[in-house]
Amino acid sequence: MIKVRRFFKDLKRWFVLDTVVFVAEPELKRQDVLNEIALRDKWASKYDFALGVYKNKMEKEAVMKRMGSFSGDLILDAGAGTGRISALLAQRGAKVVALDLSLSSLKICKKRAALQVILADLGALPFKPLVFDKVVCCEVLEHVSREKREVDLHEVRRVMKYKALAIITVYNYALSYAVRADRQGFNPEGSYYHRFLSPQFKMLLMKFFTRENITIHSVVNLKDFPFKFYLVERILEEIFLSFLIGGLFLAECRK
Repeated sequence: MIKVRRFFKDLKRWFVLDTVVFVAEPELKRQDVLNEIALRDKWASKYDFALGVYKNKMEKEAVMKRMGSFSGDLILDAGAGTGRISALLAQRGAKVVALDLSLSSLKICKKRAALQVILADLGALPFKPLVFDKVVCCEVLEHVSREKREVDLHEVRRVMKYKALAIITVYNYALSYAVRADRQGFNPEGSYYHRFLSPQFKMLLMKFFTRENITIHSVVNLKDFPFKFYLVERILEEIFLSFLIGGLFLAECRK
């Protein structure tokens, strides 16, 4: 009975927090950005392992599911890192441009598949407008400042063709994190992270895409029971309950 009461108490707390869309975020200085790039270079060889095999699998499957048909499409992987998404897209027939700020990560990415790599900032894309059929941006926006997110999304929309699709994933501030009060901060090595509430994420996207062209899902990852609960996770992802327990938000945005 005590556990049940605690669950509903935590659930109520989560919904109260969900009405508070904006929180004070630290101002990320130039040195913070340089540290982030240095950390990405340092982690490059072990990034996929550190991310977790099962979490990696869940996110990649969720992205591929929402991408639809893309054989022959020109796709930008904005913040490609070591190419865990880029390689899948290229292997399945897409023409992929993988862009990142970490040179070490791009070197690994280049070895994974036949694709083009570019060392550049997402906030200053070296492309003309209306170039890409699709854009993928996975687990990038939670590591930059609020102002930088808007600059990055402006650039994403600029290079998309009309009616093009963008798939964007960010950290979800799910119930488990609400209980731990772990919404944002710096990890032990200095990398900044921010967990989004669903209204906050949608309001951010609506500055660049119309409401009817935005669909947000939550990627569920019951990592302690990966094999027993795989089917349950797939079912949960189709209902709102996933926003309370999902590890990531995934947005489909049409231009």
